[in-house]
Amino acid sequence: MINLNATSKKWVSSFDLWFWEKLGRNRYVNRMADKRLRYISSNTPLSAEQKLIIKETWGTRYVRSKFFTLYSNRHGLPYNLSDYIPDDYYMNKVEPFFNHPLIARKNEDKNLYDLFFPDIRMPETVARQIDGVLLDASYSIISQEELVRLCHQASEVIIKVASESGGGHGISFWSENEDDIVLVHKVMQGRNIIVQKLVHQHSSIAELHPNSINTLRIMTIMYEGQVHVMTHFIRMGIDGKKVDNVSSGGMLCGINEDGQMLETGYDEDGRPLKAHPTSGVVFKGRSIPNFEACLDMVRNLAPRLSHMAKLISWDVAIEEDGLPTLIEANLTYCDIGIYQIACGPVFGSGELKNSILKSVKASK
Repeated sequence: MINLNATSKKWVSSFDLWFWEKLGRNRYVNRMADKRLRYISSNTPLSAEQKLIIKETWGTRYVRSKFFTLYSNRHGLPYNLSDYIPDDYYMNKVEPFFNHPLIARKNEDKNLYDLFFPDIRMPETVARQIDGVLLDASYSIISQEELVRLCHQASEVIIKVASESGGGHGISFWSENEDDIVLVHKVMQGRNIIVQKLVHQHSSIAELHPNSINTLRIMTIMYEGQVHVMTHFIRMGIDGKKVDNVSSGGMLCGINEDGQMLETGYDEDGRPLKAHPTSGVVFKGRSIPNFEACLDMVRNLAPRLSHMAKLISWDVAIEEDGLPTLIEANLTYCDIGIYQIACGPVFGSGELKNSILKSVKASK
């Protein structure tokens, strides 16, 4: 006999997770769009011809998408407006098709990276907190006194919220000239924290903005048994900020297939910049050191997570010796609006894009 009460509870629980996931995705898209309203208002509005292109490709509702106004004002990238993916379509259809939303979110945990990627160069773990329990790099329980000792040994550390973080939020720093009580407070402020040694970046990357670790964002998709690199750009801090995230006041600039920075970068409001506003470094043609090695690393890593996420945005730093270091694997809530402003359509304009979107649409 079926236990209706248990079955009903399970159904309600599943619906509740689905509902909040759906609501969260729509709210996220709207928030990202609203962030850029100030700059959008100064752009040339869509023409009747452009609106018709969007309508024929995506339907009437997407003609009103705020981001299409920015895409139509792109600087120097020869893409058709119909190649751009509407942000809410990507968030609600494309990403959930390739990634299992709930499983992916649960595994977007930096405290799992030493288990997922033991053979890959990453920032060295000093200590961690999992569900309120202090652990060392080998996942052995430690005391607060041992935490302090390990951090003094490292002399300077970065402290990150290990899961359900984003945009550079939940990051702080500590050095040995600060009080030990401050350190303990920063580590114990949440229940899921990772403490790492600082990464020292390549000199040519540091020239862009030395106060932040300027990371590459590389998107991969595992599709029909192959890993494809879809888009890539570099993120940079501004005005001495220690984080490079665009949503925390940083900026980005696209990178072409040859590892050269594009002519125009963009801040979080979508404003175009030809040079870094703090350092004055000109973007056009500037080479990213060892760029192909960065691409090779994420291509090799992508299959490891394919059971939960086939569409991944990787954050990669380039250290002093020129070798790539994995900083983060982003499995959910990708802000493709700023991607597409900087680099053009996330899936390009060829047959691969058409095949991907055909598969998504066929899944309805």
